[in-house]
Amino acid sequence: MYKLIIVDDEALSRYVLRALISKKFTNIEIVGEAENGRQAIELNRQLQPDLIIMDIKMPGINGIEASGEIVKEFPNANILILTAYSNFDDIKSVLDIGVKGYILKPIKEAEVVEKINKVLCQIEEQAHQFDFKELVESKIKEIKPYMENELVSAFITGHGDLNKVESYIKFLQEDIPAGYFMLITSGQSDSEEINDCIRNRILKEKAMTIVARYLPLLKKCLFGKSLGKAIVVFIPTELGLVGGKVSNEAEMMAEHILRKLKIIGNIDALIGIGNVYAQIKDFSKSYNEAAFALRKATNEKKIVHFEALCINSADLNASAYPLDLENKLFDQLVAGDFENAVHSTNEIIRCMLDHSSTMDCLKGAMGEFISVIKRNVLKMGIHLGSTMDTCILSELSELSSTDEVEVWCKRTVYNIIEQVEQNASKNTDMISKVFVYSDKNFNKNISLERVASEVGLSSQYLSKVFKEKCGTNYIDYITKKRLEYAQELLK
Repeated sequence: MYKLIIVDDEALSRYVLRALISKKFTNIEIVGEAENGRQAIELNRQLQPDLIIMDIKMPGINGIEASGEIVKEFPNANILILTAYSNFDDIKSVLDIGVKGYILKPIKEAEVVEKINKVLCQIEEQAHQFDFKELVESKIKEIKPYMENELVSAFITGHGDLNKVESYIKFLQEDIPAGYFMLITSGQSDSEEINDCIRNRILKEKAMTIVARYLPLLKKCLFGKSLGKAIVVFIPTELGLVGGKVSNEAEMMAEHILRKLKIIGNIDALIGIGNVYAQIKDFSKSYNEAAFALRKATNEKKIVHFEALCINSADLNASAYPLDLENKLFDQLVAGDFENAVHSTNEIIRCMLDHSSTMDCLKGAMGEFISVIKRNVLKMGIHLGSTMDTCILSELSELSSTDEVEVWCKRTVYNIIEQVEQNASKNTDMISKVFVYSDKNFNKNISLERVASEVGLSSQYLSKVFKEKCGTNYIDYITKKRLEYAQELLK
């Protein structure tokens, strides 16, 4: 039902309009009547009707003045004025104010019906336009986070269609003359327990909720789709801040977020901040810098700005992959230090998660990491079997989230480490058998090939394992044993 108010100082005129409208319109409810402009203003404020029919000539505040006050306070008000033929100047005045039309006195039924229907059609059209606009705004609100993710991902990769990136910026109605990255971790552990990934994911989501609520209150920012354990934030800045002047502002915001995470979520977080760049193609440098700075953050120094590390950004890519950790991992496997090998694996995986800009890059890095481990394990004389070779890539290709890739990679490497450990245990048993056989037969004409045949191994593999375990080759060992025996006989 549409609500209508009649405003006229003549009671008879109000009665005639009420009777006519009630007869012709079943969808209109007359919710009030007023005798003058002052009453009309108050009644409109109280009832907020869909339509007002108002006489121009009234004592006190007349219809023109009342219409002006109402339209000023309620710009979408719909008003039809009642006027005589002699008042065309008044008609022009109220039309300029913004009323919807006029009805001439003495009133005619056909004209009243026509004018009211016209206003009702306008109201319906406005309602449809409002609904459509609201729908569009709702859809934009829904897809905006995805557009932000795509835009930030484009910034991270540093390549792609520049026109497409600029279209994202235009769609989001952003002004991004320059900017930098801030990465925030939520105090997650690098435990070898794969089940901890569930805890880490919950902790990260909790941290993301807090950061997304409070960081935008400090500065306009865009949230990206994170790869790894870090919350990815891109912060636009003015051109004048390029060159490190943003450091104080960035660290102030970082300190504020750390406090919020601790107070609200009891989360001990770490933050890495990259430098400011003015070119879209250079934003990826800021991301790499923030990721590098984040790895340098500790519980003692929770906020690290890349600028303070005194490292050339051009050399950053060369140090992005932890080759030293990879070599350390292989040394630990050879030495049988399997507990620390697991810790090194976790650090390498974390580094790859932080530095992979896309899911394809992440999968490629993880796949290559597994391949390198397999090659080195093979050099140790350990065959992992054909099942791992055939299944490993197909499993990886089917994964769709960073959490899944992380769990998969940890599980795969842990299985390899376990097989190396089992093989080491077998080698220990094998060497024990070699010692027993050698102790019984050292005074006979035995060779490496004969001993290898007795324990069921190839002579090459036995030679390699024996030297790794005993620090000398088998021929030197058996020669030394014979000399010691001869010396005993001479005593």
